[in-house]
Amino acid sequence: MSQSLIFFFIAHSQRLVHVKSRLKQTLRYQTLERDLIEYQERQLFEYFVVVSLHKKQAGAAYVPEVTQQFPLKLERSFKFMREAEDQLKAIPQFCFPDAKDWAPIHQFASETFSFVLTGEDGSRRFGYCRRLLPSGKGKRLPEVYCIVSRLGCFNLFSKILDEVEKRRGISPALVQPLMRSVMEAPFPALGRTITVKNFLPGSGTEVIELRRPLDSRLEHVDFESLFTSLSVRHLSRVFASLLLERRVIFIADKLRYPLAFP
Repeated sequence: MSQSLIFFFIAHSQRLVHVKSRLKQTLRYQTLERDLIEYQERQLFEYFVVVSLHKKQAGAAYVPEVTQQFPLKLERSFKFMREAEDQLKAIPQFCFPDAKDWAPIHQFASETFSFVLTGEDGSRRFGYCRRLLPSGKGKRLPEVYCIVSRLGCFNLFSKILDEVEKRRGISPALVQPLMRSVMEAPFPALGRTITVKNFLPGSGTEVIELRRPLDSRLEHVDFESLFTSLSVRHLSRVFASLLLERRVIFIADKLRYPLAFP
């Protein structure tokens, strides 16, 4: 065997060792990323933000901005970080799509709503929001407390937002410890109830029960307005058109509703 051929086999063997090493490293990274995603999906929520209204200059319209975030650092995979950054830019617009219409007010009845964020891979994250007026004197601007989660369960997160609003009425400093307790709670199985313990001044340690229903897809949908506006015959035709993927146009006497909050 010639010397050049021997060198060729040695170089080829070294390349094979290098390729195998890189493959093992890639598989290890893929496994780590998969483990991180699975861990992330076993938490009740991914992050929690507070969105407030601000003016960038005098005379300008109000603009929604994220003013608080928990956890402060999102320690996840690179893909999650990139998606989370994009979502954090979009969330304020979902919390205040009507930002330009707001002005400081004395009173406001809190309201709860939700939205869905769709990722590049088709994955969905749900935003659960509570818009409320901070306690204080004089005219004030509302703020939105928003929980972002992979879990679609409106009633469960509405209950968490009830607790957020209760603590926000006492002191803003009580909100983050509550959300930390919720994040550390075990992920509830379908139909199961978990308990979250959190300290509340004046009441001591409170036990909050959170139940995940067996099926939560339509738990917060109110069909009353639908059946009031459409007859059974028309409703059947609309449903059939949707199944056939036809275009359905809804006509209303208000331009902005239902895109505006009532």
